[in-house]
Amino acid sequence: MATGELTQKRKNFALEYLIDLCAKDAAIRAGYSPKTAKEIGYALLQDDRIQRIISTEIEKRKNRLDLTADRVLEEMAAVAFGSVTDILDWEGEEVKLKSREDIPQHALASISEIRLREGDLHLKMHSKIKALDMLGRYMDLWAGGKKIEVNIIDGKQLNEQLFDKLKRVVAAEKVIEAEIVNDKLQITEEVL
Repeated sequence: MATGELTQKRKNFALEYLIDLCAKDAAIRAGYSPKTAKEIGYALLQDDRIQRIISTEIEKRKNRLDLTADRVLEEMAAVAFGSVTDILDWEGEEVKLKSREDIPQHALASISEIRLREGDLHLKMHSKIKALDMLGRYMDLWAGGKKIEVNIIDGKQLNEQLFDKLKRVVAAEKVIEAEIVNDKLQITEEVL
């Protein structure tokens, strides 16, 4: 653990690191040689004093911007569950952008771009699939085909009937495969 005061150059590195979270670039911007910036940047990030500066500054930024997990999740949910019908009206082949007052606040988060080009309206929305996937990952909804291995003593002698019962039990837990390989029970979960 390093002790004592940090040099101004090292303090500058910590503040520069906050710009793009790239240690090499931060080292160069702080005045270190580009030839050794990658190694120096890595080494500086190991210093507890620099880590404290970075953590303190990130916390200040989060407070200043009112960044909370709830707020981020609310925006992600707005994108994931936003609907084009919140933004556009159409009848037959005529499509119109709703007036600003008629577009719900939550729907605005799902809009990536609105353009009017040569009289044609172009609306681009953020990726609903990506937002749903990110929310699903956050909520741990996707099993992802994980393999779970359980050692079984003398697996070769495992009663066939017991194995079939075990397969039925694990099937209820979204397991798609259970087999004995090299005296180990391998269970593969369902991929969503």
